[in-house]
Amino acid sequence: MIARATVAVTPASAMAPRARLLRALEAAFPVDFVPHAAGDPPADGLLVIGDGAVPDAGVPALRLGDHDGPAPMMRPATDVVLERHAALDRRLHGVTLAGQQLGDPLDVDEGELVLGATAAGEASWTRREGPAPLDRVAGPLVVLDDAAPLRDAIHGPRTLSLIALVSFLRAVAEPGDVVTPPVRAAVLFDDPNLRRPTYGHIDFAQLVRHADEHDYHASMAMIPLDRRGAHAATVRLFRARADRVSLAFHGNNHEKDELLQPARLDEALVLCAQALRRIGAFEGAEQLPVSRVMTAPHGMCSPSTARALGALPYDGLCAIHPLPWREDPPADRPLAGWHPATFVEGCAVLPRVPLDWGPNSIALRAFLGHPIVLYGHHDDVAGGLEPLAEAAARVNRLGDVTWTSLGAIAASNHDVHVARGVAVVRPFANRLRVTPPAGASALTTVAPAEGADDLTGWSVDGSTVLAFGETLTRADDGPVTVRLHSRWETPAASVSAPRPRLWPAARRVGTELRDRLAPLRA
Repeated sequence: MIARATVAVTPASAMAPRARLLRALEAAFPVDFVPHAAGDPPADGLLVIGDGAVPDAGVPALRLGDHDGPAPMMRPATDVVLERHAALDRRLHGVTLAGQQLGDPLDVDEGELVLGATAAGEASWTRREGPAPLDRVAGPLVVLDDAAPLRDAIHGPRTLSLIALVSFLRAVAEPGDVVTPPVRAAVLFDDPNLRRPTYGHIDFAQLVRHADEHDYHASMAMIPLDRRGAHAATVRLFRARADRVSLAFHGNNHEKDELLQPARLDEALVLCAQALRRIGAFEGAEQLPVSRVMTAPHGMCSPSTARALGALPYDGLCAIHPLPWREDPPADRPLAGWHPATFVEGCAVLPRVPLDWGPNSIALRAFLGHPIVLYGHHDDVAGGLEPLAEAAARVNRLGDVTWTSLGAIAASNHDVHVARGVAVVRPFANRLRVTPPAGASALTTVAPAEGADDLTGWSVDGSTVLAFGETLTRADDGPVTVRLHSRWETPAASVSAPRPRLWPAARRVGTELRDRLAPLRA
């Protein structure tokens, strides 16, 4: 459904050493890289490696340095500051790329834009606008090791070349009418429940006032075991101020390595289905919705647990690592962590990063389209809420930011464009809320670039499951709910409850008491 663009590479000999990088980019974008030779018919774009002349092909072109050149050509690493220019993605304005490997600075021709420069004012990224724009970058093309994922290159000495290359591919290969979500963000606190007006160092009413003042949203990752005994006034606060505070799942009992332990699907289903029933009972009693996003205790879960989350009606998993049972993705997953979510075992894994992440790292993740979920614990605000104000400021500098719940982040985690009257959805969560663009008389959903083998297809508003790429005629112009379906899909009601155990409740009493007494010990 998405027409693929062609980018010619010159010299053709530059392609073989960069095969992993180019193949990963072909999977990430609707683009094919082909060798360029004089006299070839024009491609959609031209990628030039090295300092040679740029062929006059009459198409957009990007020239990057040659990392295979002699070592003396490389200068000492230096910082590059990206300009606040309308020609540059708003999320990158003012970003400092630390320790970049550059060649000689670029001479700037009259009328040429400078998009990036060193602290000394030396141009490192320029653009000549026009019908066939030309970008030039003083840095060499990013290197992707044999086992490295593409995402690793976004934080490194050749970030500049990757940013320029991604910007180039978006302009050349992506549909011009593609609708992507805005920057979406949330602050996530692990463990709090609503049994009191406070939890540890968090005072919920004060938190809401502070969020109003500094513009952010805070989500409490509540342990389903804590479903009972909610404080009525605190529940009313969460109902009334859903714009500033919300709830999500945090394990089930919060035992040690709880989501990492299940080695079989049946074990994981029992655990995750009980969490759904517990939260369902809480929602029924309190009339307060909880985002169907699981946040893994300690950031980790097993493949079986991820499979169970995809099989049950969860919208996704929020975790530190794209494959949340290991720190480094395997070599056969070059796009792990690249997109706004990574599909593993039929479950979408949304990224989360530490509360104290710096502004440049946040901006680079936002540039990739990632939601910004900054996680922490109640003791991160033991000295006051200033860390939240600082975190919000680092995110809000990106421009228009939508602060919202994890459920709303998951629902908006997709892009969509119209191709020949069909709204084409690219999904990054297990359940999406999609508003087809005007002019679309039908809808389809394409398979994820990686992890699609664990999914059987998609459906709209609970209708028949369709294969990826199959179209559905629209009945009206309103938004629809798109659901991805796992190979192991299991009705939650069919999963039996585990046998009762006293230890989880006893352990939780102790950990909750510890957290609630923490302010008294400060």
